[in-house]
Amino acid sequence: MASSNHSSVPTGFKELPGYDGKYFIDEQGRVWSCFKNCILTQHLDSPKNYLQSLMMMPGRKSGMPRYIHKLVAYAWLDSPPGDIGRKRGQYCVNHKDGNKLNNHVSNLEWITCDDNTRHAWQNGLNTQIGETSTSSKLSSSQVRTIRLRLINGEAAHRIAKEYNVSKNCIEKIRMYCNWKHQDRDLIGPMMDISNSITLKKFHESLQMGAIPASAYEEVEQIAPDGVVIEMKEFKENRELFGHWYYQI
Repeated sequence: MASSNHSSVPTGFKELPGYDGKYFIDEQGRVWSCFKNCILTQHLDSPKNYLQSLMMMPGRKSGMPRYIHKLVAYAWLDSPPGDIGRKRGQYCVNHKDGNKLNNHVSNLEWITCDDNTRHAWQNGLNTQIGETSTSSKLSSSQVRTIRLRLINGEAAHRIAKEYNVSKNCIEKIRMYCNWKHQDRDLIGPMMDISNSITLKKFHESLQMGAIPASAYEEVEQIAPDGVVIEMKEFKENRELFGHWYYQI
């Protein structure tokens, strides 16, 4: 809780580590600033839809946005058993009820990034796939057309210019690094005209052994419409399963 050196801090607030005693936070996620002697305003970070506040960082002259759910976890939860980060195997903060606006400490937990992604699927939170993604510049039909044109020998840079995207974007479509949930029937023809090791590895991952019906049923219960087959195919290989989660 607030120390005697910070008499202006209301009761029920804990000091945030790493801010030289300038910020405190309570269980609900309200941040107290010793610079302003008040609770900081919060705003929504679009499109991620997390609440955040502008905070002064040591050594900086301007404020930096900081996510409230992370601040609550740092101050009120025990440290996770592993490294904090966004990579597989590292730990991140999860909203138990799936509500990103509910930053009460009772609704937060440290879990691995894999489990965080799985939690999103199980609760229908991760629905941005393909053209439904806010970062998508292409439609599903356009991606298929692009792949057919690549198979027919058209140059990636010409296609990129026509669709107003980067050549790298077209190459990722060619190699199934992006939009890998569709056009499975074009993988073979694409491999015939491409020496991409990435594409070959993706094709090999789809040729893994058969999966029991029970596993399919389990995956079907947690997968959103249209991606059941992809999740089934990656079920047995944890590494590829996680890779697909992050790269789809």
